[in-house]
Amino acid sequence: MMPYIEETDKSRSYINEFRGYNHRSVISEKEIYDGYNVTSDEYPLLTARAPRGDIRTVPGRILGMLGDEAILYTKDGRVWFRYVGRLDDDEDIGAYIEGVNYQMVRMGANIVVYPNSFAYNTSTGKSERREHTYTVGEFKLVNCVVFSSGDNVIEVTKREGDALIASGEYYLSVNSDTGEPSIKQRTNWLVTGDRTVNAAQVYIKVSGAGVYADEVTSFDMHSFPETLKIQLNTSAPSLISGKSGYFLVQGIMDTLLVEGYYHDNADHFLQFEKYDGSLVYSYLNSGAVIEYTVSTRAFDYLIECKNRLWGCLWDGRINEIYCSRLGSWSDFSIPSAEDAILADSPAVISVGSAGPFTGACLVGDNPVFFKEDIIHKVYVSSTGAHQVYNVTGRGVALGSGRSIARAGDMIIYHSRGGFVAFDGSGTTLISEDLGSLKYTGAVAGAQGEKYVAYCKRGGDGYIFTYDTRYGFWHRELAPGEVSLMTEQGGALLMAVNDGYLAYSSEDGSEVVDYMLETGEIGFSTPDRKYICRMDIRVLLDFKSRFNVWIQYDTDGVWRELERLVGINPVPKTETVHIMPVRCDHFKLKVTGKGKFKLYGIARVLESSEDY
Repeated sequence: MMPYIEETDKSRSYINEFRGYNHRSVISEKEIYDGYNVTSDEYPLLTARAPRGDIRTVPGRILGMLGDEAILYTKDGRVWFRYVGRLDDDEDIGAYIEGVNYQMVRMGANIVVYPNSFAYNTSTGKSERREHTYTVGEFKLVNCVVFSSGDNVIEVTKREGDALIASGEYYLSVNSDTGEPSIKQRTNWLVTGDRTVNAAQVYIKVSGAGVYADEVTSFDMHSFPETLKIQLNTSAPSLISGKSGYFLVQGIMDTLLVEGYYHDNADHFLQFEKYDGSLVYSYLNSGAVIEYTVSTRAFDYLIECKNRLWGCLWDGRINEIYCSRLGSWSDFSIPSAEDAILADSPAVISVGSAGPFTGACLVGDNPVFFKEDIIHKVYVSSTGAHQVYNVTGRGVALGSGRSIARAGDMIIYHSRGGFVAFDGSGTTLISEDLGSLKYTGAVAGAQGEKYVAYCKRGGDGYIFTYDTRYGFWHRELAPGEVSLMTEQGGALLMAVNDGYLAYSSEDGSEVVDYMLETGEIGFSTPDRKYICRMDIRVLLDFKSRFNVWIQYDTDGVWRELERLVGINPVPKTETVHIMPVRCDHFKLKVTGKGKFKLYGIARVLESSEDY
């Protein structure tokens, strides 16, 4: 009897549907474990992403973009505004302050920049600045700290009634760690007579409730009584940054004349005291006026809703949401308690949640302000009685405030737990397919139905796209450090280093490199096996390249199987020649360059004896 050889089992599968990126341990053969620059634009086919446009240079670091119509950037310590196609020259709109979150929003015909209080009217082509003057009036406490510079000293006398009790010399000292100026006493207190003192450099310290150093842009003082004469020889003293609660004014003082200490039972007009190493004149105002001019606060985030600007600010002391006067882009002044609250009045709303604001956006007709662990949703009232409601859900991660974007009908942003979709009432995690790796500092934009996010892990930058139509993620190579994204005319623009480029462009000249890697194939059966045949149906543009690789049993070695080069741009089935290797499982990889469309992959597996 002739020996009988049992034929081994063969199985054939054909994949003609290609889903998205899935970086988990066990995935479908239709999904991509790793890869870049491929897309689901022609799902169920797999294609290379569209070419990106050329980088257009900007002479500085970009701070803000509104499409490609307005650019905000910093150069040589200044902030510059460019309205593309209208301004003959870029406009200098103020000094650059490191760490400030510059905001650029549209309100009607105006493009508004904060904290510069600058607006450019796109209809008239005119720009304007708005500042507000506040007065520290009667019965407001004003502290004036007087310093000297260099070798100059200030001699101060102190009287109580008609009796002279002390005098001394002081000089300016600057803390090398904090930069804080302070007064140091040069000699002990001496008993001397009254005198008029000439001094060089002085700093006037103004403090009190409602004083915010980062807002002040100019300073004036006048109408002081005879007991204190301070004359600055410049009408516009320069300002020195202070802390919340006070600011310092630097000027040249001609004369400080102390005529004595006036006292009655009603008011203490002038008195001297030592305070934290500084000499402080505590002056209780009685008819004197100090005026200081401020620009709008450097809001953490700013948006437009219902013909108002809405902003939020947290600095450890302030934890508030603001809105401007109806129809105004600059008036955030708050009515006093005695004033009636009108429907068009500005408003300020304190919130009780902990931590800084991390983002803001518009959902329907509601301004929404995010923190990491809570979401504040504002219901705007036509009578001015605006209400804030708290929404439980994942907020925006700290450092990812620019990750909020609307793609299709979804609001998507980056939270501490990953990317989430927000529908106005709750959040849903949508980034499980990105795996367990953690990303930070996300910046995002939208192009039609796609959400595009740049984020970082370690020192490396990554771009992930989410197609809201199918729920698929894909990864792309980042062109550099991306700081902003904005959509204009159907193209997504990216601010990259010192320039900006179109995310996708019909006339882009870029030749796209791509790669895709499958998960482990073969875990569905425990037997050893051979892959004995593979056919690929693919369309390649002229000179496009398409290379096929295989790796066995996760040994880390990729073996090239086939190299294909495009000749005619028509779909064609190519047979991939394989030297059979017995394995438990294997992975496939495709690398290439240029345009392609992958229609399907067929492969035949043959079982082997399990030894």
